[in-house]
Amino acid sequence: MRILFRLLVAVLLLALAAVVGVVLISEGQPLVPLEQRLTDQQRAWAAKWLRANDPRRRRDGAEVNLTLSQEEAGLLANHFISLLGPGQARVVIEEDRLALEASLGLPWNPTGAYLNLQLGLLVVDGRPQAESVSVGGLPLPPSLAKVLLDRALDGLNRAQVLDSIALTPGRAVIAYTWRRGAVDTVGTNLLSPEEQARLR
Repeated sequence: MRILFRLLVAVLLLALAAVVGVVLISEGQPLVPLEQRLTDQQRAWAAKWLRANDPRRRRDGAEVNLTLSQEEAGLLANHFISLLGPGQARVVIEEDRLALEASLGLPWNPTGAYLNLQLGLLVVDGRPQAESVSVGGLPLPPSLAKVLLDRALDGLNRAQVLDSIALTPGRAVIAYTWRRGAVDTVGTNLLSPEEQARLR
């Protein structure tokens, strides 16, 4: 019982720390104005696109190329934001660069508090790299952002899923190879082989 009690206390403390952390980095104004909400037609398009491009429908080993315009990428980003709560996202695609800005309203603060995110990606040799990351107006050091993204990309590479990303003005092309169990494999590969061995 003592172990169970300590585990429960640890979980509650982690949850409290997460809430406090979000409150501390929240801002009073949204980075992206919440003026335009998705129309029913846009929501239907996003849901249809996600169903049509669900990788789980692919055969094992299928090579897939996804092409998105800047407008389509923005609609998908706003669709995901809307699943979390009131908010707005903006996507800008340039030559070898992608910028994402997003604002999510925090439901527990009726006076208005927002979690703002800015992410800049640079594509080099078909691989994305972190150019800048800012959460709640607090810029993360480029080295830390790069370490976090490199860890995620390393997991993708070891799972042999992502092949390349190409960005041209207003257009993105993502090439990947679908493999059964890829989602679980990517999650596992976020840990280095040494870290996985220590957890066994």
